[in-house]
Amino acid sequence: MNPASVTHPFPEDVGRRPRPAPLLPAALGMVCGIVADYALHLPLGVYLSFCVPAVAGLFMRWPAWVRLSSFAGAVALGGILHDGSYRRISPDHIVRYVGDPPVIARVYGTVVSAPRLSSRRDMFFSRWMYDRESTRFLVEASSIEGRDGPISVSGTVAVKIAGGDGEVRLGDSVEMFGKLYRPPPPSNPGQFDFAQWQRRRGVLVAMVCPSAELVATTARSGWRSYLAGLRARAHAAFIDDDIATRDQQTALLETMVLGDRHAVDPKTEQLFIRTGTAHFLAVSGAHVGVIAGFVWFIARFFGGTRRRCAVFVIAVLILYVGIVEPRPPIFRATIIGLVYCFGMLLRRTPCAANSISLAMMILLAIRPPVLFGAGFQLSFAGVYAICYLSHPLLEWWHAMVARWITPVDTTGRRSPRLSPIRRAAWRLYHTICSMAAVGTAACLVSTPLVGIHFGHLAMFACVFGLLLMWPFTLTVFLGFVTVMIELVSPGLAFIARPVAEWVAGGFLWLVESCAAVSLNFVGRWSLACVAVYTLVVCLLIGSIRFGKPTAWSAARRWTSARAPRLGWLVFLGAGGLTVAGCAALLIGKPDGDASLRITHLSVGRGTAAVIEFPNGKTWLYDCGTNRNYDPGASTVVPFLQSRGIGQIDRVILSHPNLDHFGGVLSVIDAMPTGPITVNASFVPLTRPQSPAEALLEELRRRDHSVKVLPASNETARVGNVLIEILRPTDFVPESTNGASIVLRLTYRGHSILMCGDIEEHAMAALMRQAEIRADALVLPHHGGIQPNTAEFIAAVDPTICIRSASQRTADSSKALREAIGSRVLFNTADDGAVTLTIRETGLSVHGFLPREAARSVAIPLGG
Repeated sequence: MNPASVTHPFPEDVGRRPRPAPLLPAALGMVCGIVADYALHLPLGVYLSFCVPAVAGLFMRWPAWVRLSSFAGAVALGGILHDGSYRRISPDHIVRYVGDPPVIARVYGTVVSAPRLSSRRDMFFSRWMYDRESTRFLVEASSIEGRDGPISVSGTVAVKIAGGDGEVRLGDSVEMFGKLYRPPPPSNPGQFDFAQWQRRRGVLVAMVCPSAELVATTARSGWRSYLAGLRARAHAAFIDDDIATRDQQTALLETMVLGDRHAVDPKTEQLFIRTGTAHFLAVSGAHVGVIAGFVWFIARFFGGTRRRCAVFVIAVLILYVGIVEPRPPIFRATIIGLVYCFGMLLRRTPCAANSISLAMMILLAIRPPVLFGAGFQLSFAGVYAICYLSHPLLEWWHAMVARWITPVDTTGRRSPRLSPIRRAAWRLYHTICSMAAVGTAACLVSTPLVGIHFGHLAMFACVFGLLLMWPFTLTVFLGFVTVMIELVSPGLAFIARPVAEWVAGGFLWLVESCAAVSLNFVGRWSLACVAVYTLVVCLLIGSIRFGKPTAWSAARRWTSARAPRLGWLVFLGAGGLTVAGCAALLIGKPDGDASLRITHLSVGRGTAAVIEFPNGKTWLYDCGTNRNYDPGASTVVPFLQSRGIGQIDRVILSHPNLDHFGGVLSVIDAMPTGPITVNASFVPLTRPQSPAEALLEELRRRDHSVKVLPASNETARVGNVLIEILRPTDFVPESTNGASIVLRLTYRGHSILMCGDIEEHAMAALMRQAEIRADALVLPHHGGIQPNTAEFIAAVDPTICIRSASQRTADSSKALREAIGSRVLFNTADDGAVTLTIRETGLSVHGFLPREAARSVAIPLGG
């Protein structure tokens, strides 16, 4: 068969206008119903009332009434489904046996997700942390041990086995003993809400088993067991018994082909994020499209009809969704492909928008809360944009190019006036233009969604996506071929793996090169930024797609008619001003008043305090925790993005303990960061082979500025804020805690004292030599008790005490409660992030988490 006659599996590409999609109103109706139920909590009677126009529309002959009735019926369906899946809990659900405090329980059930080994070894300070590995999976609960025996229950439990367990398999029956609890809400602004994310997956309960010995498994046969074996064989294609560890190329292949996001290291993942091509890592529509396209091409090349090719594509998609990690983007893309292929089998004229709408309705019917996931929104917004915007963009581009070049046939079709070389050149030109139109259409719609959900904007994402598309396609195809060889003939994957790894290495090199020149903005988009962006995009779409005399197109035509060059300048200048305005809104400070804002983030037993000065400067006082996670990446950076902060002007590390600097490097990786400031005792007290020594070496390797404070008291000003660095002259620290930098910040007559981890001798020296009175005190050493702690608190005489710890106030020692007395105590373990704000009206403190009692305290000016 002539390769030139091979057609694409999706004939309705960017070269044709999309046909009407009858299912589009129904899909939009389901979206409206789900959003209405989530935001307004409407009763079921309201949704049932929408069924009246839906039924009436069935007897109407006018197409407009039919579309309106389908929309109304879909609104009712979406609201009812969301109410039943998100709000209503069955009487026997296991969550009814779990209260606010965790409970010790024995649970029986079946493993319904592939166990995943989670490791912290990729963190820079991982070798100084405990509990670096754990196994995570989902269990469909069948019973829970009660006082008189097992009690039948239902519901899904998210299980974590500390230390890891390689014996649990998909489909196994398990008996688990551990701590059962409800996933807590986020304790810091901007932090990812795992509780809500789990609830949207239908998971309301989590369980932690301290060791693998507390989990007993009973293997059983079934479709889940066969599926687990199939996935194990697929992963074996990228595992070499002679190599103990995987290199970056193999890990990249395993991630891009099999969907194992934990195979790549954080540095590689950060490269894709910086270039705006993180979707290449998550197996989604692009990956499924590449595989389906190659299968279609091969089947058509060997003479298969369209219906036979559709059967081959369906078989491969079903096989592929079985071997990859089960994630929502994979199911979305697979359903879209299956719907499209089944349409071909039924001899229906393919309609991409209709197939996408049907796939959306199927997914929303299965799990309505999936609508609010970032992946769902990006996927469907992108494909709808490709359907309806790529063709107008392509036509607009051809019209613009026609001013200088008049191609005979831009589609590359056969023409006697074109030589084979020119025909191939025009075909290549049309392919590149089509890919550019697809990428531009998807970027126009996905940009605000990325800004809202992730707080990150890569300015050249569309260009990088177009540049990396071909190596990405080749990498996915070769990786898939390697997996298929392993499935057909186990042990022979080494035939294709070297080529796939070589191509993956070249692809990774291109990503690194693009990341080196990438321009990024950090900060979550505000509503004003989204409104401005949407307005400008609508004007562009109106002038390009519909050709109507909008204000934008009229101005461009008027200037172009009088001065062609001036028209382009106006067009580009307006675009530049739009980007600048969006960037200003994106990174601008959310507070309009001149205030000093200090936020002590909830990081467990550790310290991470963000200081926002009235003049717009931002400092970071410590960034660490004693828990086994990275507080910089998971807590500090999301908080900064939620506040619209794009850079840190200075980082102060109080002393060389890991629970005070473990997340600094992640902050430096995420955004521009000023010098690291330490005191004169930091380096002398740094022990060999310690995490502090590793930090200093890494900073030197990166050539990052480190400033050392003099061994004496010092004052400085940032705007109108007075900063006092308190250090007794007659005190020689005997430990790292005693050498902590103590700061007192004063603004508008109010002050806060931040003490680090100072202990008995340092507190005594401060009371002798320095003025330490303050309105608010951050308790030394996370609220630890020393012989003179009560005396120190009395000397400071604060109205408010702040404690950064993992221990709740109810579990604190009696000595600490007596030392604080009647003063107001804010504890990050109880209140989440604690924010202290000094304005013209006075000082106020509030916690992020809601409490039964009022947890907001205000001290008026002069109070």
